[in-house]
Amino acid sequence: IVIEVRHKSWASAEALDLLKTYRIDRVLADPAPVWPVEDFDTPPKYVRLHGKPKIYYSSYTDDEIKSFSALLAPDSWCVFDNTASGAAIENALNMAEIR
Repeated sequence: IVIEVRHKSWASAEALDLLKTYRIDRVLADPAPVWPVEDFDTPPKYVRLHGKPKIYYSSYTDDEIKSFSALLAPDSWCVFDNTASGAAIENALNMAEIR
């Protein structure tokens, strides 16, 4: 089970303890409204890439995709949510080629 949150209150120690107690992993989202990549001490199990600078529209560069690929554990999921302009398909195929 994973959770993708949007409110800063989830960054509290209490919230993180609750997630740990119930063995709920955090989603690494980009752009990161709460947990930036630096907050992950282990590889994220689920990465959701929304596109930036324009969420849902912008494509990721090859270098950005390579950076996210390097973060992923072998059993991780990566979802491209930048579908509004069709960028997700190309980005996902690029990620698959890199991995």
